[in-house]
Amino acid sequence: MKVDVVVIGAGQAGLSAGFHLARRGFVPVGTGTGEPTFVILDAGSGPGGAWRHRWESLRMSTVNGIFDLPDFPKPPIDPCESSRDAVPRYFADFEAHSELPIRRPVTVTAVRRVDDDHDGDLRVETSAGTWTARAIINATGTFNNPVLPEYPGHDRFLGRQLHSRDYVDADAFTGQQVGVVGGGISALQQLAEISRVATVHWYTRREPVFLDGDFRPEVEGRETIAKVTADVVAGRPVSSVVSYTGLLWTPYAIDAAGRGALDRRPMFTAL
Repeated sequence: MKVDVVVIGAGQAGLSAGFHLARRGFVPVGTGTGEPTFVILDAGSGPGGAWRHRWESLRMSTVNGIFDLPDFPKPPIDPCESSRDAVPRYFADFEAHSELPIRRPVTVTAVRRVDDDHDGDLRVETSAGTWTARAIINATGTFNNPVLPEYPGHDRFLGRQLHSRDYVDADAFTGQQVGVVGGGISALQQLAEISRVATVHWYTRREPVFLDGDFRPEVEGRETIAKVTADVVAGRPVSSVVSYTGLLWTPYAIDAAGRGALDRRPMFTAL
């Protein structure tokens, strides 16, 4: 099928992209009005993107913050509700309100040029057929493509090794020695939980920077976007989110620090 723009992914970035395409005159594919068309292809079985797969104990009171979708403010949400329930419900309400052309579950397997013309069409190959598009917006995120660094000795290490996306709950680590690697929000949240039931050692490449005060979307949020944009425009590699935002002294971080769980160690060189 032919379309002008294919948006890959219906998480927050994909939904926002679809909203702005519609605002600029693009219409859902198959409308037949002669206007430029778009479609959103999402691999998930329902709304919510990666939020559908967050660990159950990640509550709305402990998430790092959820920006509103465009022209659709979040309703009051119980801070004790699991984020993997609350956020997908909010996304589903936005999808129904905006009537975006989302097709799911559709997995994009490849994007190739139709021919040798670098300004020509693109062929988008999916689990539900092939699309021809003038442009694509890649809004897939990194949840299904995690960074899994290989350390010397990792192949001989007899313990369990898992990425933060595979974390379920702290009970699986009760009584164990656990190394938490990384200085991001997910690492800090999971460290705070696991350290209640296990002995935890925290390893980061750089000394974590904790900031006082709140993270305000219209102040610190815009400052963060400006920093990331400046790096992209200058051709510099974009660093991790937390390298731009710093870490906040949230209640769970304060509690973990009080228990001595935030005693950071420099990154190890081998397992």
